Amino acid sequence: MEALRCQICGGSLAMMEDTVTFICEYCGTKYSKQVLQKIFAEITGTVRVEGPVQVEGIASISSLLQRAQEYAECHNYEKAKEYYNRVLDISPTNETARQWLDTPRLSKTEQEKIAQIADCIKKGNKLNAIKAYNYMTGKGLLESKEIIESIQDYENTQEIINVLISGMKN
Repeated sequence: MEALRCQICGGSLAMMEDTVTFICEYCGTKYSKQVLQKIFAEITGTVRVEGPVQVEGIASISSLLQRAQEYAECHNYEKAKEYYNRVLDISPTNETARQWLDTPRLSKTEQEKIAQIADCIKKGNKLNAIKAYNYMTGKGLLESKEIIESIQDYENTQEIINVLISGMKN
């Protein structure tokens, strides 16, 4: 609980020896317990506000969406997910946030594994690529082999990654 403050100067109030009077340590103003109870009751009483209330310092939906999009563009999906969820906390029907959250994303670890598999393919190490893809996706060795063989001649690394990712979703 915050210390009692003088209404005149804002100084701290200290209880006097009689335990029924308080005195401001700065300006010397004296307060009785009854007066302080009345002041305290006014502070803690019901407050009625009419009309719109503007609260500053709270993130808006648009700023949260912007931050979420920035994180998503940097492939920091955990942070993006956090911000899209904050949008839904404010606006549960926000279509942008809901759509992004409903779309499957690869984790950083999965992205790294896909990049390693693509690197194996580019270096001609087909066997390691097949094993890694099989381990990562849980697909059978034959299916993993077919996917790796279908893309082993691709020159563009991004094309390889796109095929690997689409194979994971199927």
